[in-house]
Amino acid sequence: MLQATDIAKSFGGIKALEGASVSVKEGSITALIGPNGAGKTTLFNAIAGFVPIDRGSIVLDGHDITHLNPWQIVRRGLSRTFQTPSGFSSMTVWENLMVAGSDSVTDSPMTALFSRGRLASAQRATSRAATEMLDRLSLGNIRDQSLGTLSAADLRFVEIARQLMSQPTLLMLDEPAAGFGPDKIEFLNRFIRRLKSDGITVLLIEHNLSFVLGLADHVYVLANGSVIAEGNPDTVAKDEAVISNYIGTGHGAA
Repeated sequence: MLQATDIAKSFGGIKALEGASVSVKEGSITALIGPNGAGKTTLFNAIAGFVPIDRGSIVLDGHDITHLNPWQIVRRGLSRTFQTPSGFSSMTVWENLMVAGSDSVTDSPMTALFSRGRLASAQRATSRAATEMLDRLSLGNIRDQSLGTLSAADLRFVEIARQLMSQPTLLMLDEPAAGFGPDKIEFLNRFIRRLKSDGITVLLIEHNLSFVLGLADHVYVLANGSVIAEGNPDTVAKDEAVISNYIGTGHGAA
């Protein structure tokens, strides 16, 4: 589904990525792990079109998206969350979902203006999707609260819901479990597995190693801008390079 090949990116004289390559199979849960500064978020940003790359190629479902902007990439079926959740802080959860969904069903304001019937139908579909999303993520009790009043955990779930409103085939999650306690982590685990069963492919960055190893089908380990290991969770956990560069450091930062 996704092939990012030989990706290189420098910021000034600092090399953030040096020939990193990852491949994500359709219907899988794939994880990127590694110490702070390994290049994981830069790779995410490159794949999603937020930073131009110096070298390499990015292909999604057979289409070269290397030089597309984020909006064009969303149209191709890829959505991503951020470490710091985004959204409109003065608007309610419901309003944020409706805005996110409206972006995915109308081609442009001008199209909507001259297609009132189509717009009304799209709004009904968006409303149904927003209601379903609130239910699936157990967010109904905060539907009418503004984002600015929510807890960090609720904001993360709303961020996931907002990105799912664009109906992606590939969802990229940047540290979705950050700050979660055991109950929230278990809920997130079940939710991501349900996304997989619904046909949505997931690529995630996560600092919680036990969460990743218990969830992912395939794991890539980055260090100093390069992939140093990959494989299923058991294989990666036993890899000597991973143990010395990541697990053996005694921290779980991604």
